[in-house]
Amino acid sequence: YLFARLAAWGSKSEGPAYFLQQGETKYVPIKKHVEPWKSDPMLHKHLNTKVVIIGKLVDKTIHYRSISPMKP
Repeated sequence: YLFARLAAWGSKSEGPAYFLQQGETKYVPIKKHVEPWKSDPMLHKHLNTKVVIIGKLVDKTIHYRSISPMKP
C-alpha cells in the first residue's frame, strides 16, 4: 500500500514523503525522483493503492525504477 505524508513542515523543502506499507506497522520510505518540495508524478498517481515496486533497497529506503498497480 502506497501512501504519503507531509515532510519537512515549515521549511523551504516542505513536501510529500512517500512510503510503502508492509503489514500493520512496517513502513519503508521511498526515494523520490524530484526535488524535496515537489510531488513525484510516478508515485503520486498510485497513492492510496496496493502497488508493485521494482528497484533497490539502499539504507532501508526503496530506490524505485518502476511502479505499477498490484493485480488481484
